[in-house]
Amino acid sequence: MSYYEVEFKLKLVKEYLEGLLGGRALAIKYGLPSNALIYNWKHSYQLFGKEGLKRHRSLTKYTSEFKRDVLHFIETTGASFGEAARQFKLPNGSMISRWQRKYIAGGQTALSNQKGRPKKKG
Repeated sequence: MSYYEVEFKLKLVKEYLEGLLGGRALAIKYGLPSNALIYNWKHSYQLFGKEGLKRHRSLTKYTSEFKRDVLHFIETTGASFGEAARQFKLPNGSMISRWQRKYIAGGQTALSNQKGRPKKKG
């Protein structure tokens, strides 16, 4: 995956918000592999400002209860992953999609953040 500088992202977001070119046209103009990048950057910028365009090395951990609440919101309202991400101030909808797949495959326990083997008791 390519890395794009914050200033470059900000330039494209502002150009997109001016409305002269759409996401697809901007992606072609700047040689981006996908117009989805521009939409994701716009979303992050609108939620978090310029800070939202920075790369974040530390991953935020969400509780299984929070994940369940987000999935419940989608189920009851019919919202898309992107809409739910905006509602809950999440960076993108793809993480919600992963949560949903885990939940369908393994239920509530699959949403926990535990990795690896469980600790020994005793």
